[in-house]
Amino acid sequence: MAVSVCEENPKWRVVTDVLTEIEEANGADSSTGRVLIVVNSTHTCNQLRHYLLRGSAAVLTKLLRKLDQPKQVIYRSPSPSV
Repeated sequence: MAVSVCEENPKWRVVTDVLTEIEEANGADSSTGRVLIVVNSTHTCNQLRHYLLRGSAAVLTKLLRKLDQPKQVIYRSPSPSV
């Protein structure tokens, strides 16, 4: 059986980092907890929502299944930017 190795989209990590910074800046004040993210397409919106709710491994697995690839998947996070 072939093994697929997937890497997280680096943009997903950036979105997560920015949202974490916003959350930390707001502190205990949850009333300012709304963030607007603008994307170019419905597809991107759905993919980003899925990523934020379930994580990158779930998104990558779903994408591979759509491609009708083998079921064994190895997930690898990208190396942190230096």
